[in-house]
Amino acid sequence: PTAHGAGRPTLEPADVRERSELISQVWVSVVAIAHALAQRSSTRAHLRRGAVLISDRYTLDAAVQLRYRYGSHRRFRFQIWLLRRLSPTPLLAYLVEVAPETAHRRKPEQYDLEALARQAGLYRELAAALGVRVVEGERAREDLCAEIAAEAWRALHA
Repeated sequence: PTAHGAGRPTLEPADVRERSELISQVWVSVVAIAHALAQRSSTRAHLRRGAVLISDRYTLDAAVQLRYRYGSHRRFRFQIWLLRRLSPTPLLAYLVEVAPETAHRRKPEQYDLEALARQAGLYRELAAALGVRVVEGERAREDLCAEIAAEAWRALHA
């Protein structure tokens, strides 16, 4: 709240959203639908042609960001279900898991260590529920890429 006029505090939109469970749930539903429809729109033509798409940052990332930005204490089960239901279903999905310190070294300007640790917990929590396979991201890049490429090849030819 900020002081306004005769000393009365005013509420910012985020304050109202955070204080009201109903407003929070409705707002996050709108965000989830918009994100899922954007994913569908950006992939539709490619999928119709039968193209193979590789996406960085997809449904798991969107679900984590909903929880991180709008209240990690809230589950947002319905909104995450909407994301999953409305977004195109991937054949394979991976979480390349690295320590928060590794992520911070790669992009120190984006998040601090505390924020990265909170997000890492959310990623771990949501990965299994969304059918995302967790792979160790601290190992040699060549090994990681070879493993994922082999699985993708088998899945595409199954």
